[in-house]
Amino acid sequence: MLSATPVPSVPVWEPHLYDIIAHGDEVRLSPTCAEGHAMVMEIIERGFFNHMRTPRAGGAEDSGDVLARLFGAPPAGASDPIVVQRGRDQPSSSLPPDANPLPQEAAPIPATPNTVTPVAAPPMPATGSENLLSELTSRHLRNLKRGPKKATPADRERRYVLDLLREVIGDKPVDAITPEDAETFADVLAVWPVRLMNLPEFRHMSAVNIAAKAKREKRQAIQRSTQHKHKHKHKHIMSVSAFFNWLVNDLKVIPINPFRFIQMSRYHDNVRKKKDIFSV
Repeated sequence: MLSATPVPSVPVWEPHLYDIIAHGDEVRLSPTCAEGHAMVMEIIERGFFNHMRTPRAGGAEDSGDVLARLFGAPPAGASDPIVVQRGRDQPSSSLPPDANPLPQEAAPIPATPNTVTPVAAPPMPATGSENLLSELTSRHLRNLKRGPKKATPADRERRYVLDLLREVIGDKPVDAITPEDAETFADVLAVWPVRLMNLPEFRHMSAVNIAAKAKREKRQAIQRSTQHKHKHKHKHIMSVSAFFNWLVNDLKVIPINPFRFIQMSRYHDNVRKKKDIFSV
């Protein structure tokens, strides 16, 4: 009976992280992971070939030459490669530098429904400075100048009375002038002193103060015939009323004439009518 001869156990070679087995004429590599490959590339870049180049008997290649032939490292005698320092956690890339993808520009972020887009504020409405009393009286007087006739004393008196109106009630929009303003101007005009330019004591006084002083001192007032159309059609009150009628009918900037509420009878002179020749 043959006895079983025990077979000697052969040690099984197990690859480790990255085994480099260098003999006189061969190199065996056992890559196990990308980290080991990165470590080997780092060793090569740090000049491991130059360190392993040792003379061999019989003209055999040294280990550094074998590794250089396999991995494409520079042969012996060539200048040392440029050493690039890289951390272990940054594996080297086998692509050439030009093959690395360039970083792309960041795409614009689309607006979400909650995004608030700033909107320019609407322009403020223009103030109606063209409807001021001063502006419209100037326009009214310019219209009178465009007529075929030259400036007459009646036109100069109209300018004077319109300036007086603005001084008494103030320069305001014409739609803000009330019947009370018309009454105030009529009261000033009723006591306005005659030949005012020849009275130095009234100089540098406002129109309201002039009227108050003339009324207090019982100064002679201008003739009522010039205040109403008893003899002259376009004097004083009627000139102002004609101006406001122009604003109502032509420009249509006000609905009614505030001077229509003035009782014109207060400006009439008590002139005795001629007696009929056949009356007793």
